[in-house]
Amino acid sequence: MDQERTVFLIGAGARDDERAVFSLHDTGTICILKCSYRGKLIKAEEEDFFEAIFQIRQGLEVDGLLPFCYGASLNVYPENTVMEMD
Repeated sequence: MDQERTVFLIGAGARDDERAVFSLHDTGTICILKCSYRGKLIKAEEEDFFEAIFQIRQGLEVDGLLPFCYGASLNVYPENTVMEMD
C-alpha cells in the first residue's frame, strides 16, 4: 500500500496554509511513514502507523510544529483490539 496525504501544520511559525506531505508505505511487516515539510524530511519505520506518527510528531516538535489531525493528538491512543489486528 502506497499513499500520499497532505496535512496542515500548526504551531510556532506555521503560516495559515502551511502543509506537510505524508507518504505511507506498508510492507506487511513494517510501516514506513515519511513527512516532507519546509524542504525537510522525517522518516519513521515502525510496526504500526500509530508508532510512526508518534515518531514524526516528535520530529516536527523540534520546529515547534504539530500535524493538524486526530492521530497526532497527545491524548489519542488506539484500542488494544485495533493494535492486535493483522
